[in-house]
Parts: sequence; structure tokens; C-alpha cells
Amino acid sequence: RKRCISPQRRHRIWAALSDDGSASHGLAAMASALAGVQGSLLQLAARFARLQEDFVCLDDGEAERLFGRWGELRQASSVAEGMASECREAAAAVPQSSPEWLVTLPDPEPLASSLGSGAAAIDRFLVSVDDLVVRRRTA
Repeated sequence: RKRCISPQRRHRIWAALSDDGSASHGLAAMASALAGVQGSLLQLAARFARLQEDFVCLDDGEAERLFGRWGELRQASSVAEGMASECREAAAAVPQSSPEWLVTLPDPEPLASSLGSGAAAIDRFLVSVDDLVVRRRTA
């Protein structure tokens, strides 16, 4: 069962997030953090897309023949493409601010949860980027 937070409690929670005790500034801080998470995920998606292109360009058959590793570049390209798609999906799932927030203060719990999930996704994607960069360097 979902609990309901009273408007007064929501106001106190959002005000506590700001330096000056203003609920609107607390909301602005959350909106900025959520936009930052979304922007980071979109940047990672672009990085994965570039890596995917790099692997496609490297896959001329010669590099694989020289190193004796058939299919590794295609597999890395596929992984990068899939990770780019996952990043875009994760970015799309991050809620963004709405003018309604100032009329009816939103429940802070799902927004904080989304912020935490987004940060965890960024960490996970960074590990994958690092792995693919190493694979590209060895190709």
C-alpha cells in the first residue's frame, strides 16, 4: 500500500533540500539533479554509439585475421549498440520537472528513487564503457 504524504510534509521535505528553506529551491535542486542524470545517460549513449562505429570500422577482416580472433569485433560492436540503446531507455525513464510541481508539490520518494537508480545506471554503464574502450585498444 502506497503511503500518502501530506502537502505540509511535502513542503517541509522540499524546503529542507534548499539552502534558504524554500520548497521551490529544493524542487529546483532536484530538477537540476534529475536533468544532470538524464544528460549523463545521454552522453554515455553517444559514447557507446561512437564505440559501436569504431568497432564496425575496425571490422575489415584484416585485424581479426592478424589477431586470430574471429567475430570479436562484431560482438563488441553489438554490445556497444545494445548498451547505447539501454542508456537511451534509462535516460527516457528519468522524470523531468514539470510546471505542475509548483502547483502541487510532488512526492519526493519516487523522485529520489529515480535519482538513485539513475546514478546506479551511470556507474554500471561507465564500467561497460571502460571495458569496451580496452577492447577497442586491443583490436
